[in-house]
Amino acid sequence: MTFPKDFTWGGGVSPSRAWGPSTASDQSNFAPSANQDVTGQSLGWPAQMADDLGLLANLGMNAIRLAFDWSRVEPNPGSINTEAVENLRLAASLAHQHGLKVWGCLHDWDLPGWFSVDERGWEDEKSRNYFWARYVETAGELFGDLVHGWIPNFEPNRWSLAKASAKSLEAALLANIDAALRLKTPGTPVASAHWLVPAFAARVTPDLPPSPEAEVLARHFDAQNLGCWLRLIREGTLEVPGRAPIEMTGAIDAFDIVGFTYRHAVAVRGDGALLPYPQNLAVGHDGTVPWPEGFAISLHRLVDEIGERTLSAVAIGAMGTSSQGAQNLRDVLALAADAVGDGVNLDGLWFENPIGSVDSPPTGLLDADRSPSEAGELWSSVAHGDSVPS
Repeated sequence: MTFPKDFTWGGGVSPSRAWGPSTASDQSNFAPSANQDVTGQSLGWPAQMADDLGLLANLGMNAIRLAFDWSRVEPNPGSINTEAVENLRLAASLAHQHGLKVWGCLHDWDLPGWFSVDERGWEDEKSRNYFWARYVETAGELFGDLVHGWIPNFEPNRWSLAKASAKSLEAALLANIDAALRLKTPGTPVASAHWLVPAFAARVTPDLPPSPEAEVLARHFDAQNLGCWLRLIREGTLEVPGRAPIEMTGAIDAFDIVGFTYRHAVAVRGDGALLPYPQNLAVGHDGTVPWPEGFAISLHRLVDEIGERTLSAVAIGAMGTSSQGAQNLRDVLALAADAVGDGVNLDGLWFENPIGSVDSPPTGLLDADRSPSEAGELWSSVAHGDSVPS
């Protein structure tokens, strides 16, 4: 099982992991959410970024998602941080030098504090249509000459889950579509990055079926997390459960590539609590169950719903540490290769946060000392054209 020569092998580095915390972020004075990736020290960019980008290219990567973090670029309303812009442009230029196509991202969890708090964020329609739209246009002008494509918002539904609000989800999806349409230009593709989470009704005990309440809430979670987004990009109608429908016909063609992310599955309890799934398997270091089969479920759900579209797994979260992580990555690679061989229009796999740090578990393709991990050696072998090991 091998992949096509033009297959995209990508990596994504969150801004907090690359550069460290942003003091202008809306997260700088708040306790981190359970859904936020805040593990590990920063990678020490910009000092380390030339070497790091070269190492990622050596692994066989040919693309990278770089976040043009709004809170760094515009820490105060209307005030552009020229040093941050220079560092981000340098990162993009160095990526090009190492043969990495740059995909620019405008939102990867953090927002500027002045926007999120003072201006009430995306949920305020006037703020979304003015401040967010202005930044999208500004980012296009500042970085558009250096990007191969755009991933405007990274996992907007995962971000909104921390807000626990249907209005937040609606606002995040509207912001995502608006940005995609503004950034869409001939020759510069735009991809989504929607978090796919297989959801199952939780069992209180293994020998008893799920409660009716759990069955209902599992369906509701799926409708809110995935169903409303699929309808949006398929029909141009956004109807988050509990909210009035909004017609947005431009959403149908907003994304050239339907990008998705996969991290884990969930079991939904009758009281709405989310539990690790499968419930009979061991929980990993991050509180979830490493489960490669969930990747296949997510991919084939998209094939069934929008099979004619170009798909890309724009982020695969680490599924375990050390040898377990490598075995689970092998399973994901095999599942992806089988799908491509069966005619699924999957054009890429991206590994999220591929470089480890000294104070977090060894889940990357590169360890904290920048040596390839077991998973990294596997990734490199397959990305350079070898078959997925059996």
